Amino acid sequence: MVIFLLNLLAIFFVAVLCLDFYAKYAKRDEIHIIREYVLANGIFILAAVLFIFGGTLYLINSLIASRIKLQRKIDMYSLDDLTGVLNRGAGIRFLEEQLRASKRKKQPITICYMDIDNLKDVNDRFGHREGDRLIVAIVDVIKRNIRETDQIMRIGGDEFVIIFPDCTTDKSKQIMKRIREKIKEVEFTANGEKFEASFCYGFAEYSKGSHVNTVESLLDMADQQMYKYKRLKSQQPMYD
Repeated sequence: MVIFLLNLLAIFFVAVLCLDFYAKYAKRDEIHIIREYVLANGIFILAAVLFIFGGTLYLINSLIASRIKLQRKIDMYSLDDLTGVLNRGAGIRFLEEQLRASKRKKQPITICYMDIDNLKDVNDRFGHREGDRLIVAIVDVIKRNIRETDQIMRIGGDEFVIIFPDCTTDKSKQIMKRIREKIKEVEFTANGEKFEASFCYGFAEYSKGSHVNTVESLLDMADQQMYKYKRLKSQQPMYD
């Protein structure tokens, strides 16, 4: 604020000099008088201009620094520490916004509720650090294979929700199929021992006229579908 006020003062000083010059000399068409005036007041004009320029740069840098600090604080409260995806609170807010937009634009929105398989076994066998590495590796694969408009939310532990705005269940299934295939290509190891990684998932879609039209109902349906998938997978290991 002080720099801003001093900037205004410097601008006012330059304006006063310009008005003074116009009032006393500009109407007199004599080049030597103009030169003398500029030389006499040049140091003041230069100082004022430099102060304005320097103060403006300082203000711009301060605003940028403040914006960066604000963004860091927003990220701190919005992102999951381990994976860098939206945490539960921020993810729910994002889903609420997207659902409202879908209703307004009459577009579909689909969510995929997913659960990483056998994370507890990995934690028990190799330790929680390796379990965290598994979570990060899977999330990284998902990040690389979803659209720019999609978002990932960590519900907690090994459960995540992928939000697909303006996307049907069929299109979302294609994306998840690609992700599943990409994860199969990753070689997961812990303490020199290889192990396979996979996940179960379920979908829920809102479209015009759908009875699934709230965040809670979307999450509940996707969660139910995910557990249905998990049961089938446990009963039929080859089920996919």
